[in-house]
Amino acid sequence: FIDAEIDRVLREYDLKPAGSADDAEFYRRLHIDLCGVVPNPESAAAFLDDKAPDKRARAIDALLASPDYAAHMASKWEELVWPIELGVNDRAPRNPMMLWFGKQIEANRRWDEVVHDFIADVGDFEKHPNAYYLVKNNTLLSPEELTARMSRTFLGVQLQCAQCHDHKFASWKMHDFWGVAAFYGRIRRTKDGVEENVARKPSIDAAKLRFLGDKTPAKLDAKEGYLPKLAQWMVAPKNPFFAKAMVNRTWAHYFGRGLVNPIDDMIETNSPSHPELLEELARRFIASKYDMKDLTRAICLSRAYQRTSRGVAANGKDDTYQFGMARGLTPEQTLQSLTRIFRIKPANGFDEKQRITFVTQSISAEEEDRLSYHANISYLLRVMNMPLFTQALAATAKQTAAGNRPVGQTIEHMYLSTLSRRPRPEEVARLTATVKREGAEKAYAALWWALVNSTEFSVNH
Repeated sequence: FIDAEIDRVLREYDLKPAGSADDAEFYRRLHIDLCGVVPNPESAAAFLDDKAPDKRARAIDALLASPDYAAHMASKWEELVWPIELGVNDRAPRNPMMLWFGKQIEANRRWDEVVHDFIADVGDFEKHPNAYYLVKNNTLLSPEELTARMSRTFLGVQLQCAQCHDHKFASWKMHDFWGVAAFYGRIRRTKDGVEENVARKPSIDAAKLRFLGDKTPAKLDAKEGYLPKLAQWMVAPKNPFFAKAMVNRTWAHYFGRGLVNPIDDMIETNSPSHPELLEELARRFIASKYDMKDLTRAICLSRAYQRTSRGVAANGKDDTYQFGMARGLTPEQTLQSLTRIFRIKPANGFDEKQRITFVTQSISAEEEDRLSYHANISYLLRVMNMPLFTQALAATAKQTAAGNRPVGQTIEHMYLSTLSRRPRPEEVARLTATVKREGAEKAYAALWWALVNSTEFSVNH
């Protein structure tokens, strides 16, 4: 169904789809998208050498079952609900919330249940690490801040635009924003976590409680928790926002843009590029019992996802999916890949402060604007001059030179480690001559450096 709808629109525009990505291009793209890191050279070589016709489907299933997939997606969702811009002090400890998401994703738990519990559960951080999203500097975030973030993340709407006045382009009114915000009106900070105190007078008039889109206020018992009711409404199959927002956000992760773009602005005046496709994917997502892996598998198996991005002239319409859309690696993906390539051990790796500093200084575009190459000069200089990276590169070059592999095999190993492809014959010939002229250690250090600072490495093909 995905390809039928994509191809139908291509015919309407009289556009010919690009061919399929070759195995190296596909596998690197898939590995980075699913696991947030380049594949190791052994798995890349094994995939390239596999002649079975179903190897792409098997690779998708294998990566979906891997711990790297759960960790990568957990990091993505943690960043959405608790943005890294909050700073290092606000995010310590970071791992508990990531581990919470990781456990849900690894078990492939129903996504409606995951989001329900994320919104509804409060208590001690030790038992409910997902509740960290409610605080900043150990102080509660305001109901207004929480409403804006949660509506963008899980409903795909920028409800904050109706905080001070009725939305100019959507049907949202001020009472819609404050109706949702009222659900966060009774939470309070405790010594070890956060709680919803049903005996506490709400900071926002409880009479304003309103589910988004409802014409009348919600009638709730004041003795009950408000957040469980908000969570229950948010993930209900009849909710017109949740399933579409999750499908659209997932689609954007794999294609660089949503069927509705920006992905958090799903309003009447911002129509989907493929409305029938969005409707059907949302319907099937609900029918699958909100199975995120099933949705991901369908997207990655599609011809649209597997099209090449190489050597295809742009048609000026990115939303036709005529060809694969190359995207720059995120700062997190860059760090994870460098760590894998140069075998930087966790004990000697980037600490949380270094990681956050690198990521925040490297952010140059909103998440949905991932079709442009953003590795500017300052970004590249940071990568090139990180002491941990330069020391690891030098050590790896020394080990590479001390190995017993023939020069050609060594060069192939370096290409598979970084670009997930084998070098072309002319590349091998030129680099072999360089090794003979400059000496192994010097030449290999220069090649490692050139490969990981190349545009080809920095872009998700």
